[in-house]
Amino acid sequence: MNADKKHVNPPKVDSACAQSSDDNGSTNTSMTLDSLLKPFAGNVQFYRRLLTIFQANLTEQLLTIDTLMSLGDSKALLVTVHTLKGTSGTAGFASLHHALYDFELALKQLSDYDSLNAPHIVNLAKHVAAVAHTELNDINALLATSNEQTATHTSSASTLGIQPLLKTLKQQLIDNNLDAIELCQQLQANTANNSAIKPELSALIDAVEQLDFSQALHILATIDLADYD
Repeated sequence: MNADKKHVNPPKVDSACAQSSDDNGSTNTSMTLDSLLKPFAGNVQFYRRLLTIFQANLTEQLLTIDTLMSLGDSKALLVTVHTLKGTSGTAGFASLHHALYDFELALKQLSDYDSLNAPHIVNLAKHVAAVAHTELNDINALLATSNEQTATHTSSASTLGIQPLLKTLKQQLIDNNLDAIELCQQLQANTANNSAIKPELSALIDAVEQLDFSQALHILATIDLADYD
């Protein structure tokens, strides 16, 4: 796969174009399979693996949003919404990205006396959930039109050692290069039978699989590469 073609940045949005879906969760109907896969060099199998990771995280994050809304924890809610906004852009969920942009903006504008029970905040949270489910269904429907069958992918261990893999991974994370996902799968294969692997390496792999590249870089900075000569 061409790494350059899988270098993905979340779509740029502004207040004039942030709303791309209506209150019922309808999404951009002009999306095609080709346009969806274009940032991923048309690689259906790679995108399916990315979607599996994103979908698992999405379910958990939507539940977290509901919980934090109930608890009235606006600070933690803002962090969750910001994180999901970033990963949704990376995964090609443009409508969800835009809905989360609106939600994040509204949360930032809350005063100390405002409540998360305010009608416009509640409506935005419901809107995000509706868009998420609708766009996920739309994308799965597009993938169903692909002639390429879903294949089970198992990464084999890399011939590189752990230290070179970590050095390469760092640059891919800095570049926001989605090849970091496959590299982490190789890293996981390399360390599968190594009981001496430190917890921070497992945490690094988890962060990449959750598409949280910022957190992955933070964890990577705490790892002493000399431990993996």
